[in-house]
Amino acid sequence: MDAKGDETWLRFGDAVKMLKPLGITDQTIRNWADGGRLKSFRLGPDGKSGHRKIALSSVLRELEQAGVTPPVVAGVKLPPKPA
Repeated sequence: MDAKGDETWLRFGDAVKMLKPLGITDQTIRNWADGGRLKSFRLGPDGKSGHRKIALSSVLRELEQAGVTPPVVAGVKLPPKPA
């Protein structure tokens, strides 16, 4: 995970690993990122190419809406939701 500003960013593959158990495909995640449903940016010099980074908060929001407890991501256990 990388930090940029106050947001924690996941590699695209880690976002896929988190959302795939919900039946969400790689292409759907790309479409959601391109459409703004998932906060994201690209690492290419023009901002339109290169590897994608997906905001952890966006992925967690999708999991929460689906009623799923967040899994371990990239070997880092996520903090539990506040009671």
